Amino acid sequence: MDEMRTMRSHLQVQASTLEAHHFVNRSIQVLANLALLELRLGFSEDALEALQRALLLGRPGGFIRSIVDAGPGLVPLLEQLRERDATPGYASKLLAAVAS
Repeated sequence: MDEMRTMRSHLQVQASTLEAHHFVNRSIQVLANLALLELRLGFSEDALEALQRALLLGRPGGFIRSIVDAGPGLVPLLEQLRERDATPGYASKLLAAVAS
């Protein structure tokens, strides 16, 4: 559990640094993986926030693979974000890509 918390902290710093330097693709990947880790640690709202940040970065460029490559564990989070109307059309595209 301590290793997961250390990884969480590392990913949070990495995501912030990548975003600050405008490395969009890598930021999206890190945020998607952070969302999965947050979910596994039981931080559901933090997981949603991380994934929402990834979607907000990815939507303008239509990034799909950068997010769905994190795996099917994102499905519940994507469904919740779609329901919250955070990025409904984009979240639906991502869900379709995960299903295929």
